Amino acid sequence: AVMATTFTVVAVFIPVAFMKGVIGQFFKAFGYTVTAAVMISLLVAFMLDPMLSAKLATKVEHGKKRFILVRMMEAFHGFYEDVYESVLRFATRFRLITVGLAVAALWGSMQLLGLLGSDFVTPEDRGQFMVSIELPSGTSLDETARRLLPLETEMQKNPEVVTVYSKLGPNTEVNKAEWRIVTTPKTSRTVSLFTIQDETRALIAKMLPGAKVAITPPGFVEGMAEGAPLQIRVQGNDMDRLERNATSVESMVKAIAGLSDIRVEYSPGRPEQMVSVDDRRAASLGVPRAVVARTLRAALEGEEAGVLRQKEGENREVKVRVRLRGTDRANLVALGAIPVATPKGVTPLRDLIVSQPGTGPQVIDRQDRNRQIVVSAVPNGRSLGEILAELEPKLEAHDFGADGFYRLDGQVKQMRETGEGMGTALILGIVFIFLILAAQFESFIHPLTIMLSLPMAFVGAFVALFYTDLGMAMGSNIGIILLMGLVTKNGIMLVDAALNNQRAGMEAREAVINAGKKRLRPILMTSAAMILGML
Repeated sequence: AVMATTFTVVAVFIPVAFMKGVIGQFFKAFGYTVTAAVMISLLVAFMLDPMLSAKLATKVEHGKKRFILVRMMEAFHGFYEDVYESVLRFATRFRLITVGLAVAALWGSMQLLGLLGSDFVTPEDRGQFMVSIELPSGTSLDETARRLLPLETEMQKNPEVVTVYSKLGPNTEVNKAEWRIVTTPKTSRTVSLFTIQDETRALIAKMLPGAKVAITPPGFVEGMAEGAPLQIRVQGNDMDRLERNATSVESMVKAIAGLSDIRVEYSPGRPEQMVSVDDRRAASLGVPRAVVARTLRAALEGEEAGVLRQKEGENREVKVRVRLRGTDRANLVALGAIPVATPKGVTPLRDLIVSQPGTGPQVIDRQDRNRQIVVSAVPNGRSLGEILAELEPKLEAHDFGADGFYRLDGQVKQMRETGEGMGTALILGIVFIFLILAAQFESFIHPLTIMLSLPMAFVGAFVALFYTDLGMAMGSNIGIILLMGLVTKNGIMLVDAALNNQRAGMEAREAVINAGKKRLRPILMTSAAMILGML
């Protein structure tokens, strides 16, 4: 029984080695740890326990009074063993009622599953959060810093805020800023982290009207990409159609309850000058378009004029680039005065070009060679699973055009990887359990008897999650896999004892009742050891 239990529990955790991605890193560490612990317990059961029993066990004389704590524990054990025996006698006598109650409990828990919702990880208070602030397009870096400084000072006056770490101009977007706000530990706070986040939103709206704000949790693991849990990457090559698609997706997201900090990561409207060649004038002067383009490029970007060689021994060369001064590059009058040689003489550049004010995006975002606009949002009071069930049909029904499409990213992608990995792990775990049990019991019937108890393990899990107002997430998935190992272990101990009783001549019903009563205490001991170990 010890060997069968050990190898079966190990078989439950072997499949986690096949899980990939970020989620695989967590499941593998969990699986390896539990597997190592169970294998060590096998060595303890085979070697250490018998040796200690031989050396430390003492004979208790009949009638001799024992320590009061021992007597109290024995009385307590005797009480719940008698209760358990009564329950077993009822269950084995009224088998149809018992099976009906079990099926009803399983069906009811499955109905609860639809109400639980699902996330990648359960929202938690880690004492910090990220704030993304976007000012109107065209705001310079100096202006962004000037406008944010009073806001940062005001944030630090909050007694619950420890640090405001501000990063200006992320990804060269000078009109944006990112904050990491560290708060006091939740054990010493009188308000929740979500209250502080709401206060931060209100303060930014008051001091920076018109700014776009998004508050998100920090990366699940430090170093991982940070961002909103729900990200919809709208992609395509036609920029006009891409903007319309992103606007439509934004409207869909805003229509769904339970989402906040909805944001479109696209910043058109950056002022710029659109310069084009006056073809008619250039043709009349005999100047090719390429000459005009090269002249502008030399003035703005510069031309490599030579190489500066450092003193001997350093073996280093520095390229020399010649271009207009910064003040002249930003001055249309100065650019227009650049002389251009033509077959008819020298003419200023302004006579060959046409310039007009325009706007352009701050950053051109691409993924897999496709331009994209990201629409992001943060769940607020609803799980990602519930939101996706409402959002995805709308996305599927929308016409994104010939080359347009969308992708879901953020925690949505990781949550789905978790679901796929869990499905694979459960299937492989069940297969491995059956093979090992069939080899141990030399039967195909007894493994099925044990495995029939696996679905019943989900009843308590789903009820507990519903009662504590939690949903299916990575932590609960790990717990369910652990629960499979526990239930299988308990089943092996019960079936093995019942079979031994039958071989000793007991009738089947009495063999089951006796096995349940005899194995109850070791089942509780081993289950408590594993549960406390995980905690």
